[in-house]
Amino acid sequence: MATETLNNPFRGFGTIVCGDRFVGRTEKLNEIRQRVLGDDYSNLSITGLPRIGKSSLVWQCLMFNQEQWVNSNTIVVYYQLGSLRSSLAFFKKLVEKTNEKFVKFFNTDEKYSQYALPLIADIQNAQTVEDATDIVECYFNRLRRWGYKIIVILDEFDRAQDVFEVADFQELREISYDPETKICLVTCSRKTLDEIEKKEPKLSNFAGIFSECKLQMFEESDVELYWERVKKDFDVNDEHKTFVKYLVGNHPWLMDVVNDYFFMHKDDNLTKEDKINGVKLPLMQGLDSMVSTLEKEDLLNAAIQLVIGPYFDVTQIQIKKLLDYGFIKMVPNTK
Repeated sequence: MATETLNNPFRGFGTIVCGDRFVGRTEKLNEIRQRVLGDDYSNLSITGLPRIGKSSLVWQCLMFNQEQWVNSNTIVVYYQLGSLRSSLAFFKKLVEKTNEKFVKFFNTDEKYSQYALPLIADIQNAQTVEDATDIVECYFNRLRRWGYKIIVILDEFDRAQDVFEVADFQELREISYDPETKICLVTCSRKTLDEIEKKEPKLSNFAGIFSECKLQMFEESDVELYWERVKKDFDVNDEHKTFVKYLVGNHPWLMDVVNDYFFMHKDDNLTKEDKINGVKLPLMQGLDSMVSTLEKEDLLNAAIQLVIGPYFDVTQIQIKKLLDYGFIKMVPNTK
């Protein structure tokens, strides 16, 4: 049993998945590559429900085997904003993380050592966000002039709503929009950028420079690849696949949650009722997270009306958001 546990194909669920453990999402991977890795390397916003696979998607596409981008003078920086406390700390950390990649991949660049590296200390010593961003612009301006392309992944970008002021969004917009400082931003969040940004006036200048990539549940083709990946270590039949679909649908994280439990107890001759009881708590926790998100986005009541009824005050905006999340789907009228 101990040896089999080491070969658990569902181990580490809830963490970032990449490499051989990542399956499917071919269309979304291509969408990111075409948008971000081309000559224009334009900004992209990835949105979706919690634990739907946003972080794994960008890791698989941009961070996994990132050494391959070095030949084209491209650096990919990953920055998780979950514990962010201030905009000043954000801009300092942004440059710090970029510098770490230069030290790793381009440590022989004498221009960088002589003209860019000294700016790092100046940024870290800045006492105000205004002073820091002036130097940040200068730093990225030099990298741009020397032919480097910087792609910055900003994960858990929802946190910016609590920390950034309007000027901070506009500063980040300027750095990624101005041809002289141009960096590419890839944000991952539950909310759209329009909702995250504190807008004054209501027209969003920051969100306007991004295209959107909306991540939903697995497609059926992704589910097939999922089962194909695990079959070497976990022998499942069609009945088991149907049972998992009954419990969690095509939600990738919840599929791993229930399958991890089934794998760990595969020799215990569990009944269907035993299996349901065994995964009840983690399933309830996962579903609570989704319900909490819908509630915060003022979508829970609308979702109940659309799924259960009666339908009386749901707006078109709410329907659009629920469709984007993949929480509901349009079905043809059979009447």
